[in-house]
Amino acid sequence: MNIKLDPRTRERWTQLHTNTSQVLNTVLRDKQYEDWEKRLKELEAAGHLPRKTPSPTHNPIDNSSRD
Repeated sequence: MNIKLDPRTRERWTQLHTNTSQVLNTVLRDKQYEDWEKRLKELEAAGHLPRKTPSPTHNPIDNSSRD
């Protein structure tokens, strides 16, 4: 918020800040996904999670198709 800067320079700095923030957020999100995948594989290998989960379209309790 430097008042001495002209609007064009201030706009460039704002755009640079915005772009930098977006890139850093993307890198952080990708890193978090990698960490989650690694942890999930560790849990699967240790036997704490089933390797496959049922399909969301398959519901053995749903009897609506038996009309």
